Amino acid sequence: MEKTKKNNTIKIIVLAISLIFYNLSIVLIRELKDLDEIWNFNFANNIANGLIPYKDFNMVTMPFLPMIISVFLKIFGQEVMRVLCVLMITYIEIMLLCILEKLKVKDYIKYLSLIFICYIIKAYITIDYNYFILAIVLTIINIEISQYIKNKKIIYFDKKVDFIIGLLAGFCVVTKQSTGAIIAIIT
Repeated sequence: MEKTKKNNTIKIIVLAISLIFYNLSIVLIRELKDLDEIWNFNFANNIANGLIPYKDFNMVTMPFLPMIISVFLKIFGQEVMRVLCVLMITYIEIMLLCILEKLKVKDYIKYLSLIFICYIIKAYITIDYNYFILAIVLTIINIEISQYIKNKKIIYFDKKVDFIIGLLAGFCVVTKQSTGAIIAIIT
């Protein structure tokens, strides 16, 4: 049992590294022409430089994602934006695989799904609030499935887990109010 768990961990690490390199090969050579990427960078850069959203500069979206990005911009400099994008997209792809693994989906379907997602998403990879919300939702789904498998009950109350799920749903609301509100209501 322990050897199987160790092999799965190694397999996930190797797959994650492969996905990071794949996503880097797509993102780093892409021209900077996506307006969402430019806007998110500008918002995050303004916050990193000490400006306050809505007071010092106009934003239509909620400021949570630019606030997170601004921390990394402050620490690592302006080149970190696309690396964060790669890490976020890789996280989404790994979460998808983890969810399919917990649902005991056959390996060939899991990996075909991953290839399909990688193919579809490659034209649109950017650091964006929609992808950030997708990462959060996949995390919530992963937690819920883990709780179901652990307790064999559809409805199971664990205050710590419920708090984490509520916090994640709240992050969705402060990232994009329309989608976030729907996610908060559902959770």
